[in-house]
Amino acid sequence: MNAIETKLEQTDKAFISYMMGNATLAADYATLVEQGTSIVEIGVPFTDPVADGAVIQAAGLKALRAGIMLTSIFETIAKIPVKTAPIVLMTYLNPIFAMGYKTFAKTCRETGVSGVIVPDLPFEENATLKKYLDAENIILITLITATTTAERMQRIMQEARGFIYAVTVKGVTGERQAFSDEVFTFLEKVKKSTKVPVMAGFGISTATQVTEMLPHCDGVIVGSRIVHLLEEKQAEQIGELIAATRV
Repeated sequence: MNAIETKLEQTDKAFISYMMGNATLAADYATLVEQGTSIVEIGVPFTDPVADGAVIQAAGLKALRAGIMLTSIFETIAKIPVKTAPIVLMTYLNPIFAMGYKTFAKTCRETGVSGVIVPDLPFEENATLKKYLDAENIILITLITATTTAERMQRIMQEARGFIYAVTVKGVTGERQAFSDEVFTFLEKVKKSTKVPVMAGFGISTATQVTEMLPHCDGVIVGSRIVHLLEEKQAEQIGELIAATRV
């Protein structure tokens, strides 16, 4: 089994923490592990992050100005001795294309990356990359939104491994004040359609929101709030968010 599948099989309600791949990557990863995160999603800074809101865009720009790129992120991940929390890379397609699909997949395996999310790669066009990732036992994770058609959702479910990334908002990442009942209905619909764990992501930023989401899914993904708290060195508040999955 892939490390993501093993971790989620052992976890009741999962907490996936998003962090930007930056100059403090190793220290930030250690902080998230210490606070009890299930999985760590590491963002690759990119010049045109179409799925990201203001907080993550700013963090990515800061990382780019510091000279951080996909290759340096791989180098840092490789130096993390024990990856207690499986690592998922969130990257746009261009950096992968520039590196080469085969080289990218091989480097994921060699450095200890267990999964990949590519938000600007349509499901219908993922066959080539998926072939190389499958060969290295790296999971390509697909996003599903409330506007995904039933037919398309079914095809995605047939190939899904690791977890389903269920997008809870219409728009980019970033903290939201509240979620409608439509979101919970959407999550339950996805959950009933697959045996693969369903993770709710985009917009979740408080312990209350985590608690509200959990009855309708298998775990949550928190990004912008985690990025902000890491920058402010507020590890205790990160721990409080993660602890909400265990209430």
